[in-house]
Amino acid sequence: HQYSPPNAHRLAYHALIISYRDRLRPRPAFRRSVSSRIDHLFVDEYQDVNAIQAETVHLLTTGRGAPRVTVVGDARQSIYGFRGGSPRHLEGFLAPYAKRGSRRALTVCFRSDRAIVHAGNRALPSEFPLRARPRAPTGSAPQVVECADMRAEGREVADRIEQLLADGADAADIIVLARSRYLAGAYHEEVIQRRA
Repeated sequence: HQYSPPNAHRLAYHALIISYRDRLRPRPAFRRSVSSRIDHLFVDEYQDVNAIQAETVHLLTTGRGAPRVTVVGDARQSIYGFRGGSPRHLEGFLAPYAKRGSRRALTVCFRSDRAIVHAGNRALPSEFPLRARPRAPTGSAPQVVECADMRAEGREVADRIEQLLADGADAADIIVLARSRYLAGAYHEEVIQRRA
């Protein structure tokens, strides 16, 4: 009798993707069997896929009789580098498809005002610069402030918020976004010190 630990037949998400890719790789018949059941594969946010996910998409969508594939993404919005996501998968996506593939740029931004779109194009240049939607408000140009360290950043954010409130802004309209909870801590500490 061989011992199997509890959950031995369960796979974590990342292990499931690896296992699936590893099953597709050496088995062309299995690949064709899976691909034949797909008419069109659509993958959104492709700038955030990792190498294993990108290879899996290519394994399923290349070769004779493979399904059509559409991927959508913006390399400037890649945020999952910590788990292997990379915009290079989006940028190099067409390589295995040779002349069968094409690239279409969606260049109208419907989310932001003109000042934000302009600042984004300056900060993250692209061969496909964005345009603000028709009749988008002008908005205020964002300001870039360099701070020596996180404590200085916390003081700067607290100062800005105090000024906004003094100028009559509603506190409910103010939000602080930080890349992580840890980085937001500097602002939090500054607020606590000022209220003490």
